[in-house]
Amino acid sequence: MNNTIVQKYGGSSVATPEKIKSIANYLKDLKKEHKNIVVVLSAMGKTTNNLIELAGQFSPTPNKRDLDFLLSTGEMQTVSLMSIALNEIGVKSVALTGMQAGIKTNNNHSLAFIKKIDINKINKYLNEDNIVLVAGFQGVSEGEEITTLGRGGSDTTAVALAAMLNCPCEIYTDVDAVKTVDPKLYPNAKALHKISYEEMMEMAVNGAKVLEPRSVELASKYNVDLYLGKTLNLDKQAGTKVESGNFEDMFIKSISIKENYNYINVTASKNEANSIIEAISKTNLNFEMLNINSLYDELNLSFAIPSDKVGEFKRRITNYNISSIVISDPVVKLTIVGMGIATHTDILKCILELLAANSIYPSNLIVSEISISFTILGKDTPQAIKIISSEYNL
Repeated sequence: MNNTIVQKYGGSSVATPEKIKSIANYLKDLKKEHKNIVVVLSAMGKTTNNLIELAGQFSPTPNKRDLDFLLSTGEMQTVSLMSIALNEIGVKSVALTGMQAGIKTNNNHSLAFIKKIDINKINKYLNEDNIVLVAGFQGVSEGEEITTLGRGGSDTTAVALAAMLNCPCEIYTDVDAVKTVDPKLYPNAKALHKISYEEMMEMAVNGAKVLEPRSVELASKYNVDLYLGKTLNLDKQAGTKVESGNFEDMFIKSISIKENYNYINVTASKNEANSIIEAISKTNLNFEMLNINSLYDELNLSFAIPSDKVGEFKRRITNYNISSIVISDPVVKLTIVGMGIATHTDILKCILELLAANSIYPSNLIVSEISISFTILGKDTPQAIKIISSEYNL
């Protein structure tokens, strides 16, 4: 029996008092199996979205420090209620904020990175036989400011704590397992009961929403046993284990989808190159499929960004000497993931032939060791997913 375990429950799992009470009863039984239990909780249901909307009634662009302060209260509410529920049924527990749990971050409000974790307080409460409840998604900067880790940050909190406690981490949500394709887009998608860290990371950064990318990165770095499953489903075989992969396993594991992206092509003088790149970097946007070419006296940059960030990008580069800027219509990025995919050139050939046979012509093709990415028009997405999923039995 492993004496310590970290579990994380997502917002949909703790959306109502009834759901919180059900998890509390489950944790009471789990305490008989594990001496030390740390539970990371997200805000209840749509609380975070509601708080963002509430802030928007006061300002269209709230100060990020103030917004972090506000949003952190959602997770604090959940751990408080869970602790009340546990103590009511005779289970010792203690609720901690990210700060109280010793989670130290950098100063980047709304997208902070964990720098270190002091687990002395957590260990103290565990040694006193408490279930320790930690507010996910948050930490404290060196200047003792409350920070948040970005969307999905509770996953990162849980894996980071598991790494420090040298124990397994279980992520619970409203889905049974990681699927080969988003079931909302392809209802016949199959469950993946085992997947490598590398494949899961590629899926996460390219649109699969079941795990936050930084949490997978941490799990891989610290070799944390990671499990994803449906809340209160006791059949562990139904979920997904993320672990070191077999490089000779099935080649195609999944299709990840990112919708509402625009591909941007910028041509500028070389003298402006560093300034433009610096200006672009200050937008804090996640640039995808970045390509830089330098010819004669001109620099050409091309990349994809979320459609709702195009306006910000254009404002950032207004004052620079740009020869031309071309912004595509909205596109969808598809990423086909599988270990060793680049060495099996027949896969790429087959996919391109399948798409062409259905009058779908991909652009901005990028191939890595474990993925093939390209952009297509939004109207072609359902058909592309269907034909590729059918061909590779996803």
